[in-house]
Amino acid sequence: QAAVKRLRVQARQIFVYAKAATMAGAGSNDCFVQQAQTALANMQSRGWQPEGGWLHTFAAKGCAPNTMRDTYDHAFVLLSLAWVYRAAGDDQALVWARRTLGYLDAVLGDPVGGGYFEAVPGQSPRRANPHMHLLEALLALFDASGDFTFLDRAGEIVNLFNRRFFDAKSGSVGEFFDPDWQPLAGKAGCLRE
Repeated sequence: QAAVKRLRVQARQIFVYAKAATMAGAGSNDCFVQQAQTALANMQSRGWQPEGGWLHTFAAKGCAPNTMRDTYDHAFVLLSLAWVYRAAGDDQALVWARRTLGYLDAVLGDPVGGGYFEAVPGQSPRRANPHMHLLEALLALFDASGDFTFLDRAGEIVNLFNRRFFDAKSGSVGEFFDPDWQPLAGKAGCLRE
């Protein structure tokens, strides 16, 4: 059976190479930077679609890719781009970060309830977890670039956290929500982090 490769795994590998480059120090990081940039170029050529957004999976030869666009995947791409920028100073990483955020806003953004929908085509329930990874990625982008646009966007997710995810009564974070960001009915709505 032909194997498929999940985009978020590719993004995590890029993150690992780029983080290793920052840990290796000047003079000994070239190999890690090169690996991160090569993997990023491969992910860009295979994963970014002409109409926008990152594929959910890469298809093995002879298989159709899963063309779903998943918010969770996009969050991991943004994290990898932040670390490539930090490790290599590659301005194209920030260009791709802005392009990715533009896609998220245009296609997956929820202008009424805030935050982002799970995926296109539609998927439910809505979850806090992809948003927490987006928060992590946006903070990493700000930390790497100093661009307050990324920090402002992180603040939007913190506001959503305070309004919807955090349950002050129990001091816990809900995970599964309906389309209006209300906790799901039943067991799923009671799950807490």
